[in-house]
Amino acid sequence: MASYPLGRLTSHLSSLVYRLFAVGLTIPLFVLISPLYLLMRDLGLLNTHLGLIFIYTALNLPVSVFFYTSFVRQIPLDLEEAAALDGCGPFRTFSSSCSR
Repeated sequence: MASYPLGRLTSHLSSLVYRLFAVGLTIPLFVLISPLYLLMRDLGLLNTHLGLIFIYTALNLPVSVFFYTSFVRQIPLDLEEAAALDGCGPFRTFSSSCSR
């Protein structure tokens, strides 16, 4: 869901957030192993499914935001304008094709 506003908005804040996600791609996994282990130990999430979900989400979020933002930028703005003419708001434009 973060990729849609990052790909469509042209403010300085959205470009800053996009760059922060890109910086997340440059951090090696070996740097994160010890702090993640300590964090999961302190939260009591070692050997749980929830801890594994948190780890995978945190490690794969920068990659997915980077790829989906590139995808959203390739979608023509005409489709978004047509959805707005049909009465769709920004969230409805994001979540559905607005066909009735």
